[in-house]
Amino acid sequence: MNKFVGKFLCLFVVINLIVSPAFAVERVPAGTIIKEESFVFTVEEAQKMQQYISELEETIKQRDELLVLKDELIKTQEAKTFRLQESIILRDNQIYKYQEWQAIDLERVRQLERQRRYDKIEKWGALVLGIGLTVGSVLVADQIDDFAENN
Repeated sequence: MNKFVGKFLCLFVVINLIVSPAFAVERVPAGTIIKEESFVFTVEEAQKMQQYISELEETIKQRDELLVLKDELIKTQEAKTFRLQESIILRDNQIYKYQEWQAIDLERVRQLERQRRYDKIEKWGALVLGIGLTVGSVLVADQIDDFAENN
């Protein structure tokens, strides 16, 4: 709509400049015969046209302001989108790091479980070995005592 109004005004001005060299505000008394082709407006029509042009200029000014606001809004939205993308990338990196840490922790837990099993086996082995050595030494001592008594 605004483009149409702007084009209409440009066309109107160009036609008036080409067709008639008369001044737009030239006033002539009533009853004057005009020798050249021209547009004739009454004062009321001229005032209405002037008011219409003022409204169009105001509309164009508002349109320009809205375009500036739209550009600012687009820039703001782009900045928000960029920050959101950055935060998503950072979050994904954090998730990746947490998964790496979790894998490292799981491996460490497995190592500790293996070590605990080996420690348990070692303790039982030491207990059995201690019992075996004790029983074996008592039996050997008894055999030595029996051999000494018999000889």
